Amino acid sequence: MTTLFTRLNAVASPAIGLGCMNLSHGYGSPLPEREALRALDAAFDMGYRHVDTATLYGATANERLVGKALAGKRREILLASKCGMAMDPALGRKVIDERPETLRRQCEASLARLGSDHLDLYYLHRWDKSLPIEESVGALTRLDAMMTPDQVAGARYGEAQQAEVDTEEFGYGGVPAASERRLS
Repeated sequence: MTTLFTRLNAVASPAIGLGCMNLSHGYGSPLPEREALRALDAAFDMGYRHVDTATLYGATANERLVGKALAGKRREILLASKCGMAMDPALGRKVIDERPETLRRQCEASLARLGSDHLDLYYLHRWDKSLPIEESVGALTRLDAMMTPDQVAGARYGEAQQAEVDTEEFGYGGVPAASERRLS
């Protein structure tokens, strides 16, 4: 059993996690904060223990929301966030940037917004094709001071790339690659 599944079992998480994107980004208008916090509390009460957010969602608002909702519950959940894609305020659009210095900066900022000293799963939101994948995934493995000892660093690939990429090929330095599939 991989360490990711060990952690999921430790927090008694169901197999499917709670993606938090729609609370502050995505399909339609974001929920008012009070309603979003109520939804996260209800999900926790129903047994959701794997919570997924991203720097991109709501231009960082989602991570702040999740951090607020999970205050005092951190040890009871598997906390996942994604990096490498964010809103660029100067350009007014999302940009993919997986340079090692960007990933470190985003990780530090995510931890602050989430009110956590570590992430259980931190992975690339998209593949930055301007860089060798080994460089981006390798940068994630060097963030181990910001991760739990049993975390899994990895990369996410969109549906278009999923068919052409075997993510296990992108394990780096003995760290397996993680992949997220869109189900929505």
